[in-house]
Amino acid sequence: MTARRDRRWSLAVLLLSIFACADSAPSSSGSDGTEAVVDEDSPQAATRAFVAQTASDGAADEAGSAPVVIPPPVTAPLIWGFGIGITDVPAAVKFYTEVMKMTVEKEGVKRDDRTETILYASQAKKGARLVLMNFDDKRNTRKITTKLVFQAQSASAVNSAAAKHPDYKSRMNLGIVQFDGPETYVHEVGGIFDTSGGGIKVPYPIAMGFSTSNLAASRRFYTSLGMKESRLGSFRVTDATGSSSITEYSAKFPDGAGIVLQEWASKRNSKDNPVKVVLLVPDAKAVADKVVAGGGSIVKEAERLPIYDNRLVIVAKDLDGYLIELVQ
Repeated sequence: MTARRDRRWSLAVLLLSIFACADSAPSSSGSDGTEAVVDEDSPQAATRAFVAQTASDGAADEAGSAPVVIPPPVTAPLIWGFGIGITDVPAAVKFYTEVMKMTVEKEGVKRDDRTETILYASQAKKGARLVLMNFDDKRNTRKITTKLVFQAQSASAVNSAAAKHPDYKSRMNLGIVQFDGPETYVHEVGGIFDTSGGGIKVPYPIAMGFSTSNLAASRRFYTSLGMKESRLGSFRVTDATGSSSITEYSAKFPDGAGIVLQEWASKRNSKDNPVKVVLLVPDAKAVADKVVAGGGSIVKEAERLPIYDNRLVIVAKDLDGYLIELVQ
């Protein structure tokens, strides 16, 4: 226990020394030599809070209580995970662990209006998390126009394994495969999506696609958050809601997973579907301001949540009511 406490104190001392050097710069002091006020919501303030928390955790450890360490904010934004509404969680967990070789990270975590189970491609050590959201009001979770995109070395092997599960229905098999997975969400699997994957044999999630009511407006919204877009093209597709031609644009930060914005020629429901995107960001308040400026809304103000290791979280919605969680 003493060695563990010493390591925490060493980390705290190191970070304090780094910020002490930063505070000696002219930008952190007033012209009269007094220390400048640091915005409480800034990444610097959050990191200092982490340092203070780490030091206090060392004292708590010495007193015999369990230590709590809040991870520092990321330095660049990325998509941490995708969430889909699921009614039969055990069946979905069986599918994702058996077919997609994912591992349950956290199970049955209670949120305000739902319980969440988080899975990760731990064998691949790559890709976004998948969050299964079981809502208390038992809202509809079937025939939702949303797809999950997986990188896999053998799409045909994944397709064969998926065919053994009850909700399976083949939608396309042309090198890239598409099929209905749990509760009719489309799963798109291919080996060409992520060229940085190398020889990784197990699948991992790289994108989530969802329908939009106004593609141009949604493109402006997500690029205003700092994502870069790319046109994927127009295609004829079929899902549990029927066939249509669609146009797709991808949007992503420089690193990590992305999203796919879809415009369906024959309109699909794009409002308030049980779908979410989780972003790790350096400054949640700054991104929340961009959400509002872009026409989105804030659902819940900043709070620390155990499901994200007590990081600061702001819950927002995009133009169509899809949830966006900003995790600092």
